[in-house]
Amino acid sequence: MFIFADGGRTGLTTRFMKSLTDKAEKSGNKDAVKSKRILTIGYEQESLQRRRRTVRGWTPQLENVYIIAQPQMLNSMPTRKRKRFGEASSTNKGTLLAPVPVPRFEETWTLPWATKKDLLGPFRMPVGGRTDGGDDEEEEDEEDELPPTVQELAGQRKKRKTRAEGEEPLFYQSLKSVELWEEVLHSVCINKAVVAFTVGDGNLLEACLKLNIPAVGFCMTPAHMSSMHERLVKKLLDLMADATSPFFSAEYAQTIPSASTPAAPKPHEPQPEVPKPGVPKPRPPKAEKKDAEEDRGEDDEESGNSE
Repeated sequence: MFIFADGGRTGLTTRFMKSLTDKAEKSGNKDAVKSKRILTIGYEQESLQRRRRTVRGWTPQLENVYIIAQPQMLNSMPTRKRKRFGEASSTNKGTLLAPVPVPRFEETWTLPWATKKDLLGPFRMPVGGRTDGGDDEEEEDEEDELPPTVQELAGQRKKRKTRAEGEEPLFYQSLKSVELWEEVLHSVCINKAVVAFTVGDGNLLEACLKLNIPAVGFCMTPAHMSSMHERLVKKLLDLMADATSPFFSAEYAQTIPSASTPAAPKPHEPQPEVPKPGVPKPRPPKAEKKDAEEDRGEDDEESGNSE
């Protein structure tokens, strides 16, 4: 089974199907024959507009997900109720998922520009592609307007003056949340394994993690791969500390300091006691001994005088 998303671009059905047509199909091999189903995703208008600095004209809300597989696989797919999107009676045999919220930029994978630049590597290029004889660094420096940071979009700061300020989403065009990928995998009854050819922000892999589906993903650079691994491990540890998660581990949760648990007091040196008002300060032992000897000497003198 192959799953493609068209990113809201129409007319890609023929291209997708052609990419899976080979000589075996022309020779009459039944195993090579593929059928398709189209699942249309309707995104929330408000959540899409929230990502924009300025809203003008119409807001495209639809994206198609193409499910391509052998006919018997699609026809024998069991009926399941939707996990979270659609009406209460909706099942996976419907062709529409709506309304689907789009994550806020601050909820996506965000990084400082220097880290993002290293992570994307040679796959980083200006919008519209490279120009002949142009340099990416120069074109970025000559941009009339820098892309917004998550802090700017959240209303926490003004527009940045340099690219080094604040953090920005790793992928501005990423729309599909972890919850949406969970719904898609649940709808097509995938439970054995997933191979992600475009890992992107890792939401598909995180959905596989939550559904306990083995998955393999292709990353763009070694930095992308190592950062993705660290990100998924952190997600798993968060699930192990969450009492509502099926991955919850009481033993592990006990090792995580809770925000409501007061921190243990730091060791400190004993401070000298401050005498209460009206109470004489105790004399040091040597001074008391000296005073006692002087008192005894005075007593001897008095006894001698009395004699």
